[in-house]
Amino acid sequence: MRWQIQPDSLESPAVLALLREHLAALAPTAPPESRHALALAHALYRSFGFEPCPPFGAYKADPNSLFMALTL
Repeated sequence: MRWQIQPDSLESPAVLALLREHLAALAPTAPPESRHALALAHALYRSFGFEPCPPFGAYKADPNSLFMALTL
């Protein structure tokens, strides 16, 4: 038997649902520093003048992402 591996975009609703379920299951046992790391990172960027902005480049809007930019 030969196995064939085919790349997938991993953007299907089923894959996203599986990842969300997995992350939700990990949340109760995740160390506090990992759960709060993004909030701290966002606060750090804001302290340097970065502001939320729409997705840029090839990125797509995502409820788990925050896009930030600094106006020079």
